[in-house]
Amino acid sequence: MTMTTVTKPVQKKRVSLANLRKGKLREPVRAIIYGTEGVGKSTFASCAPNPIFICAESGTHHLDVDRFTLPEDLCWQDVLDAVDVLITDKEHIYQTLVIDTLDWLEPIVWDNVIANGTDGKGGKPKSIEDVGGGYGKGYQAAVEQWRVLISKLERLQTTRRMHVVLVAHAHIKVFSNPEGENFDRYEMKMNQKAAGKFKEWVDDVLFATYDESFVLRKGEKKAKGTDAKGARIIRTERRAAFDAKTRHSLPFRIPMNWDEYFEARGAGRSEELDRMIADARGLAATLGLEERVEQAIKKVGNDAVKMLQVLDWLQVKLRDQQEREQQEEQEQEQVQEQVQEQEQVSEETQEQQAEEAAAA
Repeated sequence: MTMTTVTKPVQKKRVSLANLRKGKLREPVRAIIYGTEGVGKSTFASCAPNPIFICAESGTHHLDVDRFTLPEDLCWQDVLDAVDVLITDKEHIYQTLVIDTLDWLEPIVWDNVIANGTDGKGGKPKSIEDVGGGYGKGYQAAVEQWRVLISKLERLQTTRRMHVVLVAHAHIKVFSNPEGENFDRYEMKMNQKAAGKFKEWVDDVLFATYDESFVLRKGEKKAKGTDAKGARIIRTERRAAFDAKTRHSLPFRIPMNWDEYFEARGAGRSEELDRMIADARGLAATLGLEERVEQAIKKVGNDAVKMLQVLDWLQVKLRDQQEREQQEEQEQEQVQEQVQEQEQVSEETQEQQAEEAAAA
């Protein structure tokens, strides 16, 4: 009997060093803009190139933009289908997808999770809290649905090179500070895990606000806002009062204007990067690390993210040094207290001996 040997075809590897792409890549915008009601988030997004809106609320009725006509009983699949249309339709001219707003879409996601879930006992859940028996399982299931949307947005950018702008409202929430007292701050008005997933995916989280003025009048303990209405601006870096981030060399403060934002995004080295370098040099002088930091600055170049890492490292070093100095001061104070106690005991002993001598 003759044995036949079957030779499997050699599969060509799809990844090789011959297909490298060097340097920075100019990718489409993927950004979140969030802020309080009426600050101009939707107007900002409407100025992006050839936008089309997926509207979960009626806050864009005043804008002359193209938007999907969605059913009144909007469901989660309708939203996913709208993104699919932009991916598969080769003839459309749209360059930007705007989702307005994420937090108004969130209840629709929850409805989908509730409709397709159980309460952990074989019954139908009544709310997102009941899904899977509770303990946050409903919110985690919602995050998985958001992942589906993010995957489609990723494909939209890969295949059609479209910008993606995600609009959201802000609310004030107490931040549990592990290093000190808790404080209030602005955050996206949606579940933290879901918001975190979107903040990971985008390149820029933009906090939209007013450049308001405050004054502290004589005899008053708290500053009060003036009557003057400030300009609408975007903040691009996280602060104690709000969430923000950027993977580009964006200034900390930008006028709320799409052209200004887009130009700053591709401008390379910015004033904010220069400020970070100046701060790093100042900290280096305090810590005696000038030579090491200068080498790091040369290595970083125009990469604002890496410069921020250098600055964070220096701030940790400074905090460690301050803690050591504080500990040394406390130790010196303890030694001084002990010396004073010993001197006091010695004086009391001498006085007692003198009294005893006088009595004798």
